[in-house]
Amino acid sequence: QAKKINNTLLRLYAKKTDDLDLKKAVNCMNIQPHKLSVKLTKTCLALALSPYKATKISKKKRLKFANYLKDKYPNDAYDLKALSSNNPAALIHKDQRHYTFLRLYNSAGSYFRQTYFNRTISKESINELVKQSNFDKFIIKVVTNTQAKNIEKSLLKVPIKSYKHHTNFFLALSALKQNKIDRAISFLQYSLKTSYKRADKDKSIFWLYLATKDKSFLKKIENSWSLNIYTLYARELLGKELPSIPPPLLLNNKYSKYDISNPFDWEKIFIEFKKTDTENLEEFSKQFLNEKDQVIFAYLDEKISNYKNTHFIMPYNHYMKKENNDTKARINALARQESRFIPSSLSTSYAMGVMQIMPFLSKTIAKRLKEDYNILSMLQAEKSVRYGVYHLRELKRQFKSQLFIAYAYNAGAGFFKSRLKQGFFKKNNPYEPFMSME
Repeated sequence: QAKKINNTLLRLYAKKTDDLDLKKAVNCMNIQPHKLSVKLTKTCLALALSPYKATKISKKKRLKFANYLKDKYPNDAYDLKALSSNNPAALIHKDQRHYTFLRLYNSAGSYFRQTYFNRTISKESINELVKQSNFDKFIIKVVTNTQAKNIEKSLLKVPIKSYKHHTNFFLALSALKQNKIDRAISFLQYSLKTSYKRADKDKSIFWLYLATKDKSFLKKIENSWSLNIYTLYARELLGKELPSIPPPLLLNNKYSKYDISNPFDWEKIFIEFKKTDTENLEEFSKQFLNEKDQVIFAYLDEKISNYKNTHFIMPYNHYMKKENNDTKARINALARQESRFIPSSLSTSYAMGVMQIMPFLSKTIAKRLKEDYNILSMLQAEKSVRYGVYHLRELKRQFKSQLFIAYAYNAGAGFFKSRLKQGFFKKNNPYEPFMSME
């Protein structure tokens, strides 16, 4: 049974399946807000009316649909009535529908959220919200929204105790934004205790330094086996030399049977890796210790060592012979972070290949280069790197800062520019640029 469903994949699957019930359900989900009506079956209307879509129709329609659905789908009817009230947040809290509040807040569009939900919350309601499973997502949405100042004030009412790692961390950031240093320190300590990954532990300790200016925290992470921005910057601040880069891999000429540009082969590798006994994992990984497959070896070896073995390979430099060292360094850094250099990487947002380029962008680049476009060719390392270099040049024209270029590459230039307009990376914050980076 699936725990999560990607709606885009579900829609694509529905086009190919013979399951008529699924086809009907997906057709209902695809109905646009302006085409919704009581002429639809109640089940179809309920499937079509996501919280976001509900905010895109008139109050009159919402109430009409609520009346239509109330017998068969009372919860959907309640959502529609709540969203139609003059103060949805107050009504939902009054009715003690705490999970509903978080679900609607997390799912509504940014305009509706800002207009109707950016209100302070009582301590009693906060004490109930922290018990809900979707509280973690709510915290991140509030803290990363520079416009949600009213509702963010309410986070100071959250009891100081341990929650999930990310919740602890973002509650700490919120406290720092509101100049509640002691509160922030408490949540950072909880963030450290609940961290699983070494990089997350280093991040919590680094933020303890930022909050306290106590350099003893820097000394705790200067020799961390995890090479990340926090540990490297700690060394810089302490005047210590940067760690030595691990030596290049000793490669052989025995190629594996897998085509690492094929997503199905990559899936086979991962399945075999999971099935292999712990004592045989190193031997399994060695079949990839060759020039063609070294990216797979590096990835698996890091996992086997619980990321204590760190590899900074440069497997595609031969595709960048005409580029200067600055460009090569940026491409290698981005590729390592985006895909671990694996050509068949596919993200949940459909970014593809070594350089994790979105299909709409790769299509645009192909048009500008006057090349025939085949989406599957983006799983070839050479083309992915070449398109990555082209895109990087475009971003360098738009942004001067190395940091901004990296963020624009990952998030998209348009989205990143909108974040800048919202107030991110402003110099009037003592915790910048780290606050905006988080």
